[in-house]
Amino acid sequence: MTDGELVAVITDGPDSRLPGAVAVRSYATAERIGLVWVFIGDGEPHPLDEQLPEELVNPPPFAVGGRIEDRNGNWRLFKVMPTWNKIHIEQVGRWIYRVEDERHWEADFPGLGRWSNQRWWKLKPRQTHGRMLGNTDGSRANDPYIESLNLPGFASLSLPGVLRIAYPQFIHYEFYVPIDATRTKYVGVMVQFKTGLAKLSFYLKYLLGIRWLFHGQFSAQDHWMVSETSGPPERLYRPDVSLIAWRKLFSRPISADERLIGAEISPV
Repeated sequence: MTDGELVAVITDGPDSRLPGAVAVRSYATAERIGLVWVFIGDGEPHPLDEQLPEELVNPPPFAVGGRIEDRNGNWRLFKVMPTWNKIHIEQVGRWIYRVEDERHWEADFPGLGRWSNQRWWKLKPRQTHGRMLGNTDGSRANDPYIESLNLPGFASLSLPGVLRIAYPQFIHYEFYVPIDATRTKYVGVMVQFKTGLAKLSFYLKYLLGIRWLFHGQFSAQDHWMVSETSGPPERLYRPDVSLIAWRKLFSRPISADERLIGAEISPV
């Protein structure tokens, strides 16, 4: 029952005295993108749709894959990363975006010489001016729904604890839910806005390799790097502008509607 009261004890028979005398605490829930979201606070639940990325509130048909784990192989091996770039931070509504202004594949450094990240065995992202989605740049046919969002940058953050990375054909979301003072529940969700055979194709590729590679190896390396980073003290420099902007965002007073809610995989 929705109120948490025990209604029957099968092994004790229909005349059991326990129904009506035993209950467990119940929590308000809502289902979105294949997850059951649980409000574990007191009082009225905060509006879930105001805390989700806007494009997930009433999305077109989609396919989704994800991974949930408590947190206490290299996906990028064959893709070249820029040697350096220039970025700035834009805030639009409740989101802060990391926007790339310049991208440099090689450069001459005083006292060091020429440095390049380009290698013959690594794929260089296609440069398509004005259509960049993700650190892979745009594709010949970006997903029309993702492109219609007109996101200022492919990487964005918002309260409460939501990371959004947009790519040409999917968006990856990470939700961070506090468990206690030392543990956090990581919820990683990859969403493709597809139907029919394209949707089935995504599920097949996800189960055969993407889940292990992306949500396993790649995500696990990010977690390992964070867990091994010691501090304080810190030595921040210009590329850390996004970190500073995020700290400013969550350091301001948080409204009731921005308090974090829990998440678990949907049982349906």
